[in-house]
Amino acid sequence: KRSYIWPNMGLDRWNNGDLTGRAIATMAAITHNFGRHGAALGINGGGPYLISPASPTGTTAASLNPWLAYDAIDTGRVKMLVPLDGKDPANGVTKDPVEVSWPLKAVWFTTANMVSNGQQTKRLLSLLEDESKLELVVVSDSMPTDTVRYADLILPTTHWFENDDVVSGPTHPYVFRSERAITPPFEAKSDYAAFGLVAQKLGFGKYFTKSEQELADSIVAASTAALGPAGAALLATYQKTGAVRFSAPGYVGNTGPVFQTPTGRLEPYSERVQVNYPAGGWIPTSAGVDPLPFWEPPAQAWPENPLYKKYPLAYMQEHSRWRVHTTYFDQPWLREVNPEPYVDLSTADAKARGIAQGDYVEVFNDYGRTVAVARVTGKMRPGQVNLPKGWQRFQTRDDTGFSDVTHNWLNYRNANGAYFDNLVEVRKVVV
Repeated sequence: KRSYIWPNMGLDRWNNGDLTGRAIATMAAITHNFGRHGAALGINGGGPYLISPASPTGTTAASLNPWLAYDAIDTGRVKMLVPLDGKDPANGVTKDPVEVSWPLKAVWFTTANMVSNGQQTKRLLSLLEDESKLELVVVSDSMPTDTVRYADLILPTTHWFENDDVVSGPTHPYVFRSERAITPPFEAKSDYAAFGLVAQKLGFGKYFTKSEQELADSIVAASTAALGPAGAALLATYQKTGAVRFSAPGYVGNTGPVFQTPTGRLEPYSERVQVNYPAGGWIPTSAGVDPLPFWEPPAQAWPENPLYKKYPLAYMQEHSRWRVHTTYFDQPWLREVNPEPYVDLSTADAKARGIAQGDYVEVFNDYGRTVAVARVTGKMRPGQVNLPKGWQRFQTRDDTGFSDVTHNWLNYRNANGAYFDNLVEVRKVVV
């Protein structure tokens, strides 16, 4: 029967998450559970089709996986693999990529709170505190986050209620005009406005002449134009109402017949595998990569790992109802009901360690430690602990972070954020 396979979030937060995804996709393929009504794989909202504005020269910026930024800061050089002709083997190009590199002297953190939400954040902190690594650290944010505390220069940004934009999402087929509710206070500026001011000083100001709303509308105009004759009607609807549905009711995705693979077909068996670590490219299965989905144990959180004897608890950090990542971490009303970090433990694990409800405990491993209040609950399986993400270091008892005990090891296929693939131990402490 037709089934909707929705893995949701979390499966990708293990080091072998890409293989889990391939296995699920293969299961969907052989059971014909995508590409027809009532059958789908993953988040499927009809696919709003937004095109990023092209650069004046037609070039695109190189993109570095954020989890490779630690090495770049440490070595002072950004290294990447780039195809010679800018294409990939999925389009019939088989040339080997070449390594390019350039020096790194400054970092501008924006739309992210890396010091709190990154992996193995103690390593990032040590790099930011080492004056020999970076000459300048700039942070754009609307709140005094952990990352802001390590900035040489702080740029106050607008909240999304204070600037114009265009928004869409992966779980619905709509595009909306987002209009600011209030004028930005004090010296707060949007990221786009800040980029434009810096561009003026660098001699590129002529490329930042549009207002935020003009830029947003131009993105929708380019996106609808790419849809052909039907796009004109969509653009007219958007201009009139500020909202438009990009796909008709009854839309079915992944119908083929051509897929973005070397053969144009579905490839549960693939003779070429895309890799994103250390920088990106494709490798043939003749190099030793299994052409089929295969079992690979997690990097850490696996009972057969020798480290399991020392740290027998798998550590995860769920998204809590009190924050969006670290956004709203300082709202007084939310802090009244969620005043400090807690860690969930199973009843069995708490009893084995002499931990009672409300005790302060230390979550630790070889990477670092953090302190939280124990919450003993039947919802946790034995061998698993959970500390909801989003707390700032200065909100803990000892200025530590929930990501201090996560690792930054990456597999060669997919440099993903393996937040849940960690082993820890928990013990009662006195604070």
